[in-house]
Amino acid sequence: MKIIHKEAKQHISRFLERKFGTWYTHWHNEIEVAHALEGPALIAIGNERYEINKGDFFITHSCEPHQFIIDNNNQKTIQICKFNSSLIRNVTQKFQYPKSVIRKEEIDEIPELYDSLCNAFSQLGKYADGKGSQIIADCYTVLLYSLLSEHFPSDSTFSPYDSDALLNLEILLFYIDRNYNKNISKTDLAAEINYSVNYVTKIFKKYSSMTYKEYIDNVRINHAVEYIKSGKKTFTEISTLCGFDNIRTFN
Repeated sequence: MKIIHKEAKQHISRFLERKFGTWYTHWHNEIEVAHALEGPALIAIGNERYEINKGDFFITHSCEPHQFIIDNNNQKTIQICKFNSSLIRNVTQKFQYPKSVIRKEEIDEIPELYDSLCNAFSQLGKYADGKGSQIIADCYTVLLYSLLSEHFPSDSTFSPYDSDALLNLEILLFYIDRNYNKNISKTDLAAEINYSVNYVTKIFKKYSSMTYKEYIDNVRINHAVEYIKSGKKTFTEISTLCGFDNIRTFN
């Protein structure tokens, strides 16, 4: 079985800044804070979808399924900070989650806050991932997360996800990734985890912003984009290779 993400051994702050295409549904034990340097894009967190524009922040909590959707694989630049919740809990007993999506317009209402958030990300990039002092990297991570949670607290208590359901969903996503070029039915998915078709519908609805069919089509389209970019296959060949019923459906 494929493990999509493993938890970091410690609460070490990790930093990325680069262009991203579509991410498939995934989750990890780490908290993730992301800052969109380009937009628009679509982010799905749990079963909610949000349009993300330049300057917006979005946050996913431990084991919270999420995906990043880009039309036509038109990549967008994003800054990402990932860390274990223990880092924040070691600093304060008052652990407050921020909202899932925080708009730049909201941030701009608080003087100098956007500049402070950008500076925290910038400094984090200088020290994280073995580039410098890990202690300083952790400090900027705490600052970044604390600024967001202090000014934009979530209006609900975050509930951990059902680990058994996430394990079953992970098996299904891996099955789809291996068999996207075939005719996959809901019955096939149910048989893969030995559950009912109603259960398959339920966990896709609860833990993903897509139905199982929408997710499969999304996987097929992303593979088709790669074939098109290579320029080595005709559209008819790509349609067959990616599991579409016919060229009309693919078009």
